Amino acid sequence: MDRRALLAFLLPALAAAQNGTLRHKPPPGEPDERPVLRTANVRPQGSNFAFKLEFDRPPWGEECKNRCANVMLLLDTDSDPTTGLQAGKGNPKTGADLAVQIQGMRDYLGESATTYLKAKVRYLDSNAARVEDGDVIAEMDHRKDLDRLVSDGKEVFALVDATNGLLPVGAKCRLVYHPPAEKPLVAKCVGLGAGKGGTGVKVIKGTGRKGVGRSKAKEEPAGG
Repeated sequence: MDRRALLAFLLPALAAAQNGTLRHKPPPGEPDERPVLRTANVRPQGSNFAFKLEFDRPPWGEECKNRCANVMLLLDTDSDPTTGLQAGKGNPKTGADLAVQIQGMRDYLGESATTYLKAKVRYLDSNAARVEDGDVIAEMDHRKDLDRLVSDGKEVFALVDATNGLLPVGAKCRLVYHPPAEKPLVAKCVGLGAGKGGTGVKVIKGTGRKGVGRSKAKEEPAGG
């Protein structure tokens, strides 16, 4: 399936949905060195969590050059602070079970470079005090993993597999985003345990069961 046909299955109205949507408006005067995340939405899709993100400009490629997107979203899959990341009592990040990082990347091949979008997913258990303590359970590249990660202009669509047997399941979940130098933003969302994961229009068509390849080229986030 080509890119245009795949995008025909995306849900145009997802960003307008109230439940599970974060809206971010940076304070006036803040420097926009990297593409800024404006909205983030999450909802169940089968045994996955489907994300739709919108930036103020394309999150990867030549427009952002060496300062492309690098955002971290946290998902508390059961809305329970006793499971997942333990960042301290009262911290909105406490209870997060998944960390999803979206990055604009560069692969250096000799003197040339190619740019692309990457997503990295970490599983966080109650022994994790920081996101870095979590185990990486998936890495996706929008050039190869079209059933998992799609980029279209300012928008990014991602499917995160939630079949990890250790991942808590609840009827409700929480989406958390902590913008640089700002307070964390939190949105309530529908969990996989609500029994609604198999209905509605799919964000990305496909099962997402293909393997994720690894490039042998050196890779690093654009701009470090």
